[in-house]
Order: sequence, then structure tokens, then C-alpha cells
Amino acid sequence: WLMPINASPSYHGYDATDYRTVEPDYGTNADFQQLMSEAHARGMSVVVDYVMNHCSTQHPWFVDSAADDPDYRDWFVWRPTNPGWQQPWGGGQVFHYQAGRGLWYYGVFWGGMPDLNYLNPAVEQEMFDTATFWLQDMGADGFRLDAVKYMIEEEGVLENTGSTFALWGRFREHLDQVAPDAFTVGEAWDATDISAAYVDAGLHTVFEL
Repeated sequence: WLMPINASPSYHGYDATDYRTVEPDYGTNADFQQLMSEAHARGMSVVVDYVMNHCSTQHPWFVDSAADDPDYRDWFVWRPTNPGWQQPWGGGQVFHYQAGRGLWYYGVFWGGMPDLNYLNPAVEQEMFDTATFWLQDMGADGFRLDAVKYMIEEEGVLENTGSTFALWGRFREHLDQVAPDAFTVGEAWDATDISAAYVDAGLHTVFEL
């Protein structure tokens, strides 16, 4: 399991600025493909961290969305006012003000990592296509899926929503079409019965409490 290796401005890499490019500190896409070839030649499988819930405020998608570009306006969750939702684990506010657009955007973890809007079909298609890229073009064997509980909010319910479970079901169907042997493990830190529901939805296994 490789922790996030996408291009990112941070040390941890969970705020991608390009989902299809390896962080230059680690090498190039060609270096990654060579690593996969060498691992597979030795009978090893490699799973990469795929952070589908959120990206960086420096990602071109968010930059364009914050500039009210019609092509990316709805790639993130914007509100004219802050509804006051709180982080589910008892933390702080989840809406953050963006002065340029004069709106509030949703980022469940912090303001530097805005959540992608999976109610927009274009977002889902792009992220599913990116999964195909890593499996087919780059040679990865599967994904450790970050923050699987938080993909789609339902008006103040920020985790474990029916829409989120349905999304992972569609993701499983997509992988079955493009790479049936691809392995998935989700980060679902919760009680066993809740975490197990993500396996029922289509993931192979999960991390739980």
C-alpha cells in the first residue's frame, strides 16, 4: 500500500492538485510504471491511496470553480450562507468562506481540502475514469480508498448516507467492468455494523474501529 502519491502541495498528499500525475518528489509516471513492472515480476501486488472525497484548493478544478467558471462551478458544494454544520467527530465548521466568489464551500476536514460534489455526474465520471487510468494505464492493482464515509452529504447528515453507499456500489460496478481483479479497501472508521455496510455496498474490505 502506497500512501498518496499524486501531485500535492503538502507533505501528506491527501490534497491532490493532479490525480493523474505522480508527485515530483517521488518521481514520474514512468517511474511508477517501472515500479509496477518490477513488483509484478516478483509476484507482488501494489495498492495506491485514492483520495476521492476531496482535493486541494490549489487544484485547477477548485481554482476554476472559485472563479465561477461555468464548466467547474458545480464541481464543489457551494452555499450563499454558512448552514453551520459541524464535523461529525465533534470538530469545527465544515463550510469555509471564499471571498472571490462570495460564497461558502464545503470541506469536511478543513478549508484547504474542499469536498468534490458527487451529485454532479461529471465529477463521478472523472473520478471513475481516473480509477481506470491507474489500473489500466499505470498498472496499479487496487485502491486504499480514503474517507469513504463522507462522499455525499444529505442536508446536515455528513457521513454514512444512503447516497454514499449507492456511490460505492456504482464504483464497484465500474471496476468490475474495467479491472475485475482490482482490490479495494475503504477507510471506514466506525462501528463494525456500519463499516460492514461498505463491504455490502461493494468494497472488498475496510479499516474499522
